[in-house]
Amino acid sequence: MKKLLSVLSATALVGTSSISVVSCNMKNWNQFSDWIKNEDSFVLYLGAKDCEYCNKFEDDLANLKDIKGEDFVANKFDSLIKEYKNTLSIEGDNISKDEISGYGDAIKSDKIDFREYVINEKKDNFNEKWSKKLWKWVIDQGIDIYLKVAFKDYQEDYDSFYKKFKAIAKEKVTNYFNGSDIKATPMFLVIRNGKLVSWVNGYNSNPSETAVSGLNSWYEQIRIDFLNATVSKSNYTKINTSSKTDEESEEKSSMVSYDKINLNKYSNYIK
Repeated sequence: MKKLLSVLSATALVGTSSISVVSCNMKNWNQFSDWIKNEDSFVLYLGAKDCEYCNKFEDDLANLKDIKGEDFVANKFDSLIKEYKNTLSIEGDNISKDEISGYGDAIKSDKIDFREYVINEKKDNFNEKWSKKLWKWVIDQGIDIYLKVAFKDYQEDYDSFYKKFKAIAKEKVTNYFNGSDIKATPMFLVIRNGKLVSWVNGYNSNPSETAVSGLNSWYEQIRIDFLNATVSKSNYTKINTSSKTDEESEEKSSMVSYDKINLNKYSNYIK
C-alpha cells in the first residue's frame, strides 16, 4: 500500500506543475537562483523521503487525486491568483505596497507554481552544499526583513549604527532559522516575484479526517500570508518572539538600544 501511495504521490505532484529534484549537487541551487532572478512566483516544498510528515502531505495529495481526480494545489493556486488580483483591484490607488514581500505588485508570470526538492534522508536536511546555500539565502532574506521592519524608525541614527543594527538582525534571524523546530522538513517557502513572502513549517494530517482537511489547513496558511499587506511585520514578529537573547534582560544602554537590546555588545561588529 505504501508503495502504491508513493507512486500516486509522484503522479499528483507532477500534475501540479511541480519540479521534483533529488540531488546532492549544485544544480538545485543554480535552478533556484534562476527562479529568483526570473522573478518567478511559487511555493517550494522541501522534503525528505524518510520524513513522516512529508509522506503524510504527499499521501494526502495522492489520495485526493486518486479518489476525486482533483488537482488540489493547481486549483487552489489558481484561486489565489484571482483573489490576489481582485484584492489589488479593489484597493486601487490605495494599495499599501510592501517592497520586502512584493505585496501590491502584479504577479509577473501570472501564475503561482508548486515546485519541490525532496532528498532521500532527513538527516541531510540543509546539510548538502546546494541546500546550505539555499538556507543561507533564506536567512539573508530574514535579515533584510528584520532590518527594514525593526529599525525603520531609526532613520536619523541608521547610518551610524548600521553595523550594530545588522549584528542584532543577524543574530536574531540566524538563531531563529537554525532552531530545530524551524530547520526541518517539511518546509514550504512562499515566493512572490522572486521575493520571500513567508515560510510554512510542518504539516498536520488527522487520520480520522479526510485528506482535504489537512490540505485545506496547509493552504490557508499560505493564502493568509500571500494576501497579507503587512506580512513582513508578521514575519518580524515571528522571528523576534522566537529568538530570545540574553540582551533582552539588560537595562537600556545610554548609547542606543532597541527592544531592550544593548547595542554596546555589537560595537566591534565588522560587516
